Amino acid sequence: EPTVNLAELEVGSTVEGVVRNIVSYGAFVDIGAPKDGMLHVSDISNEFVSDISDVLTVGQTISARVKSVDQGAGRFALVMKDESAAAAGGE
Repeated sequence: EPTVNLAELEVGSTVEGVVRNIVSYGAFVDIGAPKDGMLHVSDISNEFVSDISDVLTVGQTISARVKSVDQGAGRFALVMKDESAAAAGGE
């Protein structure tokens, strides 16, 4: 039973979720929405991630920000990168 409505998700808001599946290009995260959110490998860390399993594990609870919402397709994307580090030039 979904507890989060996609229409209520705001880009930039922080959500908690559980990693449900890890694939070569990212991870799918359950935040209680009808579908799991996509966390792309390039959005996991400010550092290069070659093997997602080094950073995330299935069943792990994570905190991430909403990157985008596509209500038409019922999908949303997440980002874990540190915004402040990116804004400061990665330092």
